[in-house]
Amino acid sequence: MNSYDKIVDVEDELIYNPFLNKKRNKIKLYKNYGYSNIVVKFDHKLINSRNIADVEELEFKIKRFLIVMNRSCKNFNSKIFLKNFKKTFFNLSELKNENNIGVNGSVTIRSSFNSFKLKNIKVTYHELLHLASLKNDKNIFKPFNEGYTQLLEQRYFYEANELGSSYDFEVYIMKTVEQIFGKDNLEKLYFKGEFNKLFNFFNNYILIEDLSILKNNLLSIYEIERYNEEFLKFEELKNNFNQVFEILLVCLIDKLKNDNEYNKLLENIDFYRNMFCFQFGFNFKNSNKRISFNTLEEKTFYQIIKESNNTKKSLY
Repeated sequence: MNSYDKIVDVEDELIYNPFLNKKRNKIKLYKNYGYSNIVVKFDHKLINSRNIADVEELEFKIKRFLIVMNRSCKNFNSKIFLKNFKKTFFNLSELKNENNIGVNGSVTIRSSFNSFKLKNIKVTYHELLHLASLKNDKNIFKPFNEGYTQLLEQRYFYEANELGSSYDFEVYIMKTVEQIFGKDNLEKLYFKGEFNKLFNFFNNYILIEDLSILKNNLLSIYEIERYNEEFLKFEELKNNFNQVFEILLVCLIDKLKNDNEYNKLLENIDFYRNMFCFQFGFNFKNSNKRISFNTLEEKTFYQIIKESNNTKKSLY
C-alpha cells in the first residue's frame, strides 16, 4: 500500500492540523529547457486518491498545463498557480470514468489551505485555470469567471472543444465581451487574479442601472443552466439573452464612439451583426423535438444602430 492509497475521510480536518504549515506540494520549473522539464511532487498528506494511476494522470496534466500556458499564452503568469499549488489539497477519491462533463470539479481558495476536487479527470485543465487565477474566491462573479475559464480552456487545450461543457451560454457571452474589450485586456485581468475588475470596463460605457440589469440577467442565465431548466424556463432564458446582448451592443457602440472608431461599426456592419445576432438551439431529452432562440433579433440590432447613428454627431 503506497501513501496515495490512504483515504482522508474529512477534508476540513486539515484546517485544525497544527502541522499543516509544514505540508507543501512542490513544483520545479526549469526555464532553460523551455519548461519542458518540470518536476511535480505532492505531499502525501495533501492528496487523496484511491490509486496511483490517478495521481500520475494528474501529474501529467499539471506538467502539460504549465508547458502549454507558458509557451502559448503570453499573458499567463505562473506566480498565482505556484503559490496556490503549494498549499492545495487534491481530492481524487471520487473520480469516475464517464463521458459526461458537467460540473465535475471545484477549486476553493482558503487562507489555511486550498481544495481541488475532481470527479472527472477530463475537467482538470478547467480547474487548473482556476488555481492559476484566484487569489481568493469570496467575491467571484461566477457567470464571468466560469465562462471565461471555459473559453480559455477551449482556446489552449483542444480536448475541451471535443468534450463540450456546462458553460456554453457563458462562453458565447464571454466571447462577445472579449471582442468588445480586447483579448489581452481580459487575459491580463484573469491571470492577475483580478477578473472581478472586469466590471470597471463596463462602468466607462454604460449606466449603473444597465450594469445592474446585465448582472441580474447573467446570474439568471447561470442559474437556469446550472439546474438544467432551459426548457422549463425557456422564455425567461430568451429574455435574459436578449437583454444581455442589447446592453453589450450599447456598450460596444459607446466604446467605439469614445475611441473615435464609430465608422468601424458602420463599415463592418455584417461582422457585428453576426457577433450579436446568432441562434442557440436545444434538443428535448429523449426526443427529436428542438427549440431555439436568437441572442438578439436583427430588427433590434439595426434599431439600436439607427438610434446611435442619429445621435452620433452630438457625441463627438
